[in-house]
Amino acid sequence: MAEAIDEPKSYLTRSQRETCLRLGNALAPLTRVRPNMRMNVVLMLLLVGKEDGLTVSELAKRCGVWKTVATRYLSDLGTIDRHGRPGLGLITMVQRVYGDRREKHVYLTERGLEFASQIRVALTEPKPRRRF
Repeated sequence: MAEAIDEPKSYLTRSQRETCLRLGNALAPLTRVRPNMRMNVVLMLLLVGKEDGLTVSELAKRCGVWKTVATRYLSDLGTIDRHGRPGLGLITMVQRVYGDRREKHVYLTERGLEFASQIRVALTEPKPRRRF
């Protein structure tokens, strides 16, 4: 005879569960295009969206990673990844004509702006839907 197993009790409030749903919905567009994307890469993308035009060095400092690691993450988010394969096309790196030509400034592309818009909608919709 099979033994009855009680369902585990959820210790999250309804509001906390809704927050988890919103966050999952916000990250879903990114996980659909790259299911195993690292959180540091997501953080880097969000920082670029928050402040367009930061340099690679500044992004590395704010994410708490070395500049070489930041460059790898950004190349994965760009048009061609670090392995020479197509990247996600979410950001572009621009070298300015004047000033330090070694610095590259990072901006969202049109595709990156679309993803940012999808994230915003998922976080701000009045009644979140189950999507992820």
